[in-house]
Amino acid sequence: MDEKNKDSDAKAYDAPYTKQHLAGARAKGRKNFAEISRVLPQVLRKLGLDNRLKEQTFINLWPHIVGQPFGTLSRPIFIDNERNIVVAVRDASTGQEMTFAKVQLLKAIRQAARGVGIEITGMRFDLKRFNEGPVDPIIEILPDPSHGLPEPTAEDLAAIVVTPEQYEEIAALGISYKEAQPEAADALVRRVQSLFEKEIRLRTWREGKGYPRCNKCGDVTPRLHGTTLICAQCFAAGMS
Repeated sequence: MDEKNKDSDAKAYDAPYTKQHLAGARAKGRKNFAEISRVLPQVLRKLGLDNRLKEQTFINLWPHIVGQPFGTLSRPIFIDNERNIVVAVRDASTGQEMTFAKVQLLKAIRQAARGVGIEITGMRFDLKRFNEGPVDPIIEILPDPSHGLPEPTAEDLAAIVVTPEQYEEIAALGISYKEAQPEAADALVRRVQSLFEKEIRLRTWREGKGYPRCNKCGDVTPRLHGTTLICAQCFAAGMS
């Protein structure tokens, strides 16, 4: 490969996800990782990428975290005020099986949570919402009359410009995840980064469309709930 092609590859869209990037970063040792860990929270605050974005990335990883059969028999709904992950299960027997495996599951859940920079202290089950599809956890409790906000297409999200600083943030998250879970396959690390990038793009798109902000967590959201005008996740966590 000539130097011109090398330069082209280095600037490729998915450069932060490459195996070479992760291997090179790990080769710099724990000192470099400690520096990234120190800077990461500052960068997140600067870019406005708060815990809600990281929590959504974690939730989207659920099938990879718990494996099968639980990856298809359960799905996470939200994280409550005590930092428990609330999980919808297909039926009572699935909840019982997951209870029997709770020690092993929580170990995997906490490792994955640490990898994306959040804390999970426990897990509890919900028997009602498994078949409701992707949910606004409380829409049936407090529906919002506003349905005028647009939703992005895949093309809309692809058109969002991700800055070099955001790509560095995506790369740093992959390093953090690999450090928390050394046995994780490179494909899974790239999946974590890809989901995180999608959340960055979605938030940027919503901000540009004038979506309202939750008065509690600051996240941009299609709907606000209650008299305090907070997002569905914050509302559901407060009711749990």
